[in-house]
Amino acid sequence: MTSMSFLEHLDGTGLRDCFDFWVARRDGRRPPQKKEINPSQMPHPIMPNLFLYELTPENRFRCRLAGSAIRQAFGVEPTGRYLDDLVHLTSAVNRTALFRAVLEKELPLVYGGKLAEGEKLWMPFKRLLLPVVDEHQQGRFVFGMVIFLGAFNENNSPSTELSNEFEVWASADDLAARPVAPN
Repeated sequence: MTSMSFLEHLDGTGLRDCFDFWVARRDGRRPPQKKEINPSQMPHPIMPNLFLYELTPENRFRCRLAGSAIRQAFGVEPTGRYLDDLVHLTSAVNRTALFRAVLEKELPLVYGGKLAEGEKLWMPFKRLLLPVVDEHQQGRFVFGMVIFLGAFNENNSPSTELSNEFEVWASADDLAARPVAPN
């Protein structure tokens, strides 16, 4: 559990740049449409860590875009693959539920944990999930960014306190916050 607010988890990281990009494209109180998520307008430094998933008619999330840092961390090309095939079986149900909840609530979420495969722990991460609607205003896409916070030590213990699992939803105040000027 964490006592940090949604924006505190983002501040000082590329996650804040990604969130500000998304906020600037919102249509009033609704999430932006996919056509508003234009890579040529994104801050260039965040692009290696960006992703876009689409909810398919089969009720699965297929990766439509994965930056180079994500491909490197997973060791595979996620584009075209399903979320439930990319993450460990024990994490798939929870991760899929978070992606669905972001679309249903139409609210951003930041959460943290660790990449895992079987008993092997890879590295701690923070992931920002942002809802995006299609041309019919239906929540169908999850856009966002992941940052990797370091490695685990030889005892398979996190090397940083930031690796503790948490999830924090954005509040109305967070959505009304003015974007932070890039550094």
